[in-house]
Amino acid sequence: MNTYFVGQVPARPAVFTVVDDYEDPIDLSSYTVVALVLRHPFGQIVDTSAGYLSRAQQSDGLIAYYWPQTSLFDEPGSYRFQLKLTGSSGVSDLTQIGQFEVRLPLGE
Repeated sequence: MNTYFVGQVPARPAVFTVVDDYEDPIDLSSYTVVALVLRHPFGQIVDTSAGYLSRAQQSDGLIAYYWPQTSLFDEPGSYRFQLKLTGSSGVSDLTQIGQFEVRLPLGE
C-alpha cells in the first residue's frame, strides 16, 4: 500500500505488477487498452485521464501510472484502485483491488 498526502502530486509513477491467480506476472501485449480506475474515499470515481499509463515491460506485467500535474488527492482516506485491461474483442479483465492511503501533511 502506498501512502500519499492531500494535495500531493507524486514525482515518481505508481508501478503495478499484473499477476495471474498463481501470482505470476502476465504478458500484457494482448490488451489494447489499459485504464486506471480510482475511487475517492467517499465512493465517487476520480478522473485519472490527465495522467497516463505506460506498459514498457509488457511481458513482466508491469504498468506505470504517471501522475497528472494536479493532485488527485483532495481528501484524506483510503482511495481504492483497480486496473481495467481490455482486449481487441472488447472483453475486459480487472485486477485485484488495491488502495492508496492518503493523509493530511504535518502542520495541516
